[in-house]
Amino acid sequence: MRKITHPNIRTLASVQDDIETCSVCINDKWIPCRPITSPETLRTRLKAAWLVFTGKADALLWPGGQ
Repeated sequence: MRKITHPNIRTLASVQDDIETCSVCINDKWIPCRPITSPETLRTRLKAAWLVFTGKADALLWPGGQ
């Protein structure tokens, strides 16, 4: 399995939709899966980091080492 390390700026609604519609079995346990994204530009990565740094967004750790 390829590890995806591209950050995403997403809404709560989009994350909730993924939880309800997409899951993966890791270590015999079904968990919500992280969506596959296209590589982001440096500008997008910096924007995501800035939003977290300034408290306008939260970082999310996906279960199962995704």
